[in-house]
Amino acid sequence: SWDFGKVQKKGTDMHKYFNQKGFFASLEPIMGSQAAISSLHQRKDELFIATSSRKEGMYDKCIWLEKYFPSIPELNVFMTSRKDLLCGDVILDDGIHNLYSNHIRYPMLFDQPWKQGEEGDKFIRIYSWKHFIETIDLVRKEVPYKEIREINTEFKEDKEYA
Repeated sequence: SWDFGKVQKKGTDMHKYFNQKGFFASLEPIMGSQAAISSLHQRKDELFIATSSRKEGMYDKCIWLEKYFPSIPELNVFMTSRKDLLCGDVILDDGIHNLYSNHIRYPMLFDQPWKQGEEGDKFIRIYSWKHFIETIDLVRKEVPYKEIREINTEFKEDKEYA
């Protein structure tokens, strides 16, 4: 949950971890993410990273991206908390709150148990990086947004995407 008040223990402050130098640099990429980004790069897709961070984490995130995703140019990395200002074809995010933009044709949400419910059903749910690549293939074929959402409900039950 993005609402730390719901998940942190009383008397603790989860924000302190995000403010520690080196926190973001110490994280490992999500399984499948590097292969997916490499595949998109090989297809000549132009990729951008828009990430929100406190100033303490900005440097770490840049170093981390350079290390794990060297195919994404430094000029294509944006530090912003205003993802509602972005425009383009596809946005993939893990926060529902970042998808409320009418400037993106295909808003996609990484699925998690705590993201269930009515408001998350407005977006294309993505169950894995492999599933993301397959969904991008549908976007390339100009399959309408509503149809992709209907097709994607079938992936939820597929164990390969769990």
